[in-house]
Amino acid sequence: MTPLKCWSCGKAVHEEIVKFKALVQSGMKPNEALDQLKLRRVCCRRFPIIALQEAHLLHQHVTKTDEHR
Repeated sequence: MTPLKCWSCGKAVHEEIVKFKALVQSGMKPNEALDQLKLRRVCCRRFPIIALQEAHLLHQHVTKTDEHR
């Protein structure tokens, strides 16, 4: 279950997590997706990353990147 708001600063993050997953699934690098969504604070950036780890999407992205080297 993804949080609706950041636990530290209170910013609404649920919609950003959904958008973040879609951007990464389309092939964008995770850090670029976070920047595009204007998630600058470390406290807010952790939620999308955790959501990716839970969905095993981060591993898939890293594997694809390593294959292109």
